[in-house]
Amino acid sequence: MTGAVFPGQWSERKGMLLAVSPQFQPPVNCCLSSTGNQIKDAETLAVQQAIYAVSASYLENARNKYDFRLLAGHSLGFYAALYAAGSIDFDAGFHIIRAAHDAIVQVSGAGTFGMTAIIGIKWDIIENYCRDYRDLYVANINSATQIVVSGAAESLDALERRANKEGALRVLRLPVRYPLHTPILSEVPDIVLQTVDGINISEPEIPVVDHTTGELLTSAGGIRKTLTEQFVRRVIWRDVIRRMWSYGIRRFIEVGPGDTLSRLARWIERDAKTVSLDSV
Repeated sequence: MTGAVFPGQWSERKGMLLAVSPQFQPPVNCCLSSTGNQIKDAETLAVQQAIYAVSASYLENARNKYDFRLLAGHSLGFYAALYAAGSIDFDAGFHIIRAAHDAIVQVSGAGTFGMTAIIGIKWDIIENYCRDYRDLYVANINSATQIVVSGAAESLDALERRANKEGALRVLRLPVRYPLHTPILSEVPDIVLQTVDGINISEPEIPVVDHTTGELLTSAGGIRKTLTEQFVRRVIWRDVIRRMWSYGIRRFIEVGPGDTLSRLARWIERDAKTVSLDSV
């Protein structure tokens, strides 16, 4: 069986806007009006919305080719997964992305935050490291040894030095200044809820695996809850792929820019077959 996975932020690449289908170009052109056709800042709202539009465009080209039985989106990719499931329309996803971005900026305020990817140390060891700091959290468990930590920038500096000393294969500060997927954003869900309550959300035509719990989302209520609470929950992508595998998914189609999720799927389930539509 075949499942679709939708990438999130940092999957963007130069020239990806050429993949946007005509029906999605007007809103994308609008969101990029201040930067022309050039994407320069990986943490901007324009990039987030562009990734969503590219994923939706690839989806429309793939609908008749693949029989998707399960869907999942990595963080930002959740919106494209919901669009693919028929739970929201394209404009609704575009609108929620803006509302979420604005809420995160508002709650983060003038604080100095960030996110760091650590590769080569098991996630539970990294989580033990984080307990030594009051403002650091494991935000993403992408695989057993590919982790993202989110929180205060000063504490991240100390954690990065420690990870390098302990033999991490790679330690990389990501180009984002917000403490995504942590309790630091505890006020965001209530703000985003005001927007989500005005959105028409339908039961998914194809089940979606929740990227923060690993459970199947089969109701509009469950989707609404994840849409509002995902910002304070960690992404457990390793569990998402395992859950899809347990339901019989053996081929994972990455629907969006890049091939990061394809590579992760093979790390998590070595026998997985993967296809990145960005390279087809």
